Amino acid sequence: MIWAFARADQMKEHRFIDDVAIALAFSKQRAIKKFSCYYMDVQPGEVTNVTIRLLKRFPVILTDY
Repeated sequence: MIWAFARADQMKEHRFIDDVAIALAFSKQRAIKKFSCYYMDVQPGEVTNVTIRLLKRFPVILTDY
């Protein structure tokens, strides 16, 4: 499955202020573990299953820029 992680205000002194990352993992817990290698204190509410949205054929917008 494809999982997306999004958190605002991660890039100080940068034009863009949001971080969005994607990872392949079989479960949400494994995705959180992968994202935790790069981000501190990853919360389950910050991780979204993108695969389900892709299968329903809805557009998936990972970031606003």
